[in-house]
Amino acid sequence: MFKKSKTILATVLSLSMLSEFVPLKDPSTVFADNEVYSALSAPGGIEIPSVTQTSISLKWKPVDGAASYKIYRARLGYKDFKLIGNTQSADFTDFNVEKDSTYLYKISALNTAGEGDQSAEVLGMTQWSFPNWISKIDISAAGTGNRMRIGDMNGDGRYDILMVQPAYVKDDARNPRYVAHLAAYDIEGNILWEQGKVDPRVTTSGADEPVQIYDIDADGENEVLTVMQMGEDTEKYFYIFNGKTGEMEKKYNLPSQRAHDAIFIANFSGNKTPQDILLKDRYSDIWAMDKDFNQLWHYDGKTGHGLLPFDFDGDGRDELVNNYSLISHDGKELWRKDLPDHVDTHWVADINGDGENEIILGGSDTYAFDVKGNQIFRNGDTVEPQQILVGDYRIDSPGLEIAGLDRVNRGNPGQDGMFLFTSKGETLYHEQRAMGDWGSIVRPLDNWTGSYAPLITAYRRGKDVDHPNGVVPKLYDGYFNPIVTFDGHTDAKEQVMVADMAGDTRDELIVYNLTGDLSAYIYSNGTSNLKEHITGITRMSDFRNYNFTRYDSRRYDLTIKKLVPAGIKAAVNNSADINVSWIPVLGIEKYNIYRSSTQNGEYTKIGTTTIPEFTDRTAPIGTSYYKVTAVNSEGESNLPIVAASETINTSGILAPVKTDESITYKAGSTLPIKFQLTDKDGNYLTGAKAKIYVEDSNGVSTSSAVKGNLFRYDSTANQYIFNLSTKSMSAGKYQIRIEVDSRIIYSFNILLK
Repeated sequence: MFKKSKTILATVLSLSMLSEFVPLKDPSTVFADNEVYSALSAPGGIEIPSVTQTSISLKWKPVDGAASYKIYRARLGYKDFKLIGNTQSADFTDFNVEKDSTYLYKISALNTAGEGDQSAEVLGMTQWSFPNWISKIDISAAGTGNRMRIGDMNGDGRYDILMVQPAYVKDDARNPRYVAHLAAYDIEGNILWEQGKVDPRVTTSGADEPVQIYDIDADGENEVLTVMQMGEDTEKYFYIFNGKTGEMEKKYNLPSQRAHDAIFIANFSGNKTPQDILLKDRYSDIWAMDKDFNQLWHYDGKTGHGLLPFDFDGDGRDELVNNYSLISHDGKELWRKDLPDHVDTHWVADINGDGENEIILGGSDTYAFDVKGNQIFRNGDTVEPQQILVGDYRIDSPGLEIAGLDRVNRGNPGQDGMFLFTSKGETLYHEQRAMGDWGSIVRPLDNWTGSYAPLITAYRRGKDVDHPNGVVPKLYDGYFNPIVTFDGHTDAKEQVMVADMAGDTRDELIVYNLTGDLSAYIYSNGTSNLKEHITGITRMSDFRNYNFTRYDSRRYDLTIKKLVPAGIKAAVNNSADINVSWIPVLGIEKYNIYRSSTQNGEYTKIGTTTIPEFTDRTAPIGTSYYKVTAVNSEGESNLPIVAASETINTSGILAPVKTDESITYKAGSTLPIKFQLTDKDGNYLTGAKAKIYVEDSNGVSTSSAVKGNLFRYDSTANQYIFNLSTKSMSAGKYQIRIEVDSRIIYSFNILLK
């Protein structure tokens, strides 16, 4: 990708380019990997300048010598590229899209010599026709000025919310906050417990709050870690509360009465799970404590807003990214860069695909360093990169991209804008927003759609001259098209959290307010009542939630293990097979399908497919549970937490034939073998291919008795029937076996005399 002036690029991206094109009513299937021979190069610089619920627009750099272009499209997950149109200009609008869909596009150039190479794939997503508002929680008992933490406190397998009211501090820009009151709620809005006392003077919070939800003692249950001054306390203490009950489990003296700007969890001790605790003051000191709150080390260098522990050398002990420095597990400074200001946001990610993790910092400018401190790039196109986010926002651009929020002007009126850089630090986009506000916050959504196509949420955007009534929160794609809009949320004090609340791997978005309407609104992508995924097993928090900070400091952890398919559904068809489907995962080569006879039982692999659907033709009678994993060259994902299920019911063998050997039938008679198949709702399954097999006591097939062994379906009686003639059978015991497709649904004996 080439670097452009941020002003020119933002202007270009804001245009909706209309083109002269020829849409194809009946797209023709093509092989996207077909070799073509021409001097024409593949189109590059492809962008998606606008999308609606019914269209996706594309534009690209003109190819020298091209007379026209062909546009190919595939459904995400199917690789079924089809020619959908031709155009003579370097832009095209696809009007033949389904709502709430994601597609892959390729473009080739043509001239009299033929067709040139096809471009790299780009991902296009329509505007979503919803989000679904699935829950509203009254948080008024928590008071005003709260910030939220997320984690499974009650142990039901779903995340709960913890409302945190900071203690009243006049100048939290320089003085660290501690906590006045905690209120824990389950996902359905029931209050679980409270600690501390609400202070009505608190209406906002300008700094991090020292609170995390985490299983610090590794007992399988989450605790709440915080710093408070409670009851008769004459100073602040470090508290550990039971996540389920709120009862105090531990209380420790702080290493300093300023050691409470934020809490982070790390693994400096080499434990099986992270159990060490990091405390910091605003900008100068860090304390590392073990799980029993013994001090491991103290660092007195300059700090930024957050801390980011990560095991770079693979020795089982974390190093610590802090401000412009890297600190070893024992508190020794490995390197430090003397750069202006302080760092607001850190990320660790392999942005360039070289197999090594880089350190990306948002401080005076945006920087990337390798683990040894060598600078990979510096981008100075931003004024103040307040937040950075790392993700594969444009799949045609090598490596991972760096998105973020730039505070352009802190004046009144102010200005801020989102941005996007390549893995080399080149500017792809810089938002040219109208003057009016500079308080925006951005956060990444790794998996809103279920496909792991990353989105960016921007909120608390205030008012500007283009939006005098306020800018509502939105989700943006990698081209900064608004994909989802959360209408009605225009208050500048509203906050947003992102988490997989229900455990189906898809992110939910929670909007809540610091004052006014003290409610938390939970939105999802799809239908959910938040009750489908109750497991009764405590779900451990992910890194972004147990090390939460208002300015993202995260590690990019979307490895194959985390790419768990979502939206798994199972539905029996009329042939008594079970169709399993799920949301396709971006960049996956194939999927493995697993089945169990019980929800929490052992799952056995039953098949593999390269598309996001599978038909189980071996499903037994009764209820089957299904889970799906994603597979690529790096390995296989984890199994989903919760399975999809479907049921095939049977009537059993109907009268007059009995299967318990209580009746001996006369040889030479005809026995009507009958049964019914239904789904879980009692609907008859009428299209099954059922066959009967008969063997004598020696296991020899009596094929003459079952010539033409296919059952017929009697639509009047809604049953399958086979008239078994025993004329060629002598007295004795015979085994009857009935199969649908390749599975046995009945096996029983009959006696002849």
